[in-house]
Amino acid sequence: MKTVEIHHVDRKCRASTPWTFPVRWSSAGGVCATDILGTRTITGREADLLQRLFEKAFVPLEDNTLCGHYPNYGLRCFDGDALILETTVCLSCANWIGAVAGGAERFCIAPEIFGELSSELQRLVPLSADESAELERVSEMQRALQDQSGRKA
Repeated sequence: MKTVEIHHVDRKCRASTPWTFPVRWSSAGGVCATDILGTRTITGREADLLQRLFEKAFVPLEDNTLCGHYPNYGLRCFDGDALILETTVCLSCANWIGAVAGGAERFCIAPEIFGELSSELQRLVPLSADESAELERVSEMQRALQDQSGRKA
């Protein structure tokens, strides 16, 4: 059976409790631990939906503006007892970093999937009011930049 653990994590990447999630920074192996603020475990249709969204979301990192990766969520996906994916997701710069052999790999979240994935994660494990407000400000800035670049073309 597929199971997904969704953890709302402290974006400041600090560990002050025993309940932490690893945040991988680079293929060179940079890792820190950050506090888990809330958790939900899903199975069945919800887990299948989230897994399908993640399969569509993974695109190679190209010219994406990165915030340094201060994630909102940490996820662990299991098939039975086997861990098949451990990743952190940053909704500010639409990227995720997953554990791979020898370190970590950073990918963008495909723009056509980002909104649905972001909404589904926030529905399952809501963010704090401060984080939600911050994400709205980031979205407004991104829309303004897209509008500005569209006018220059």
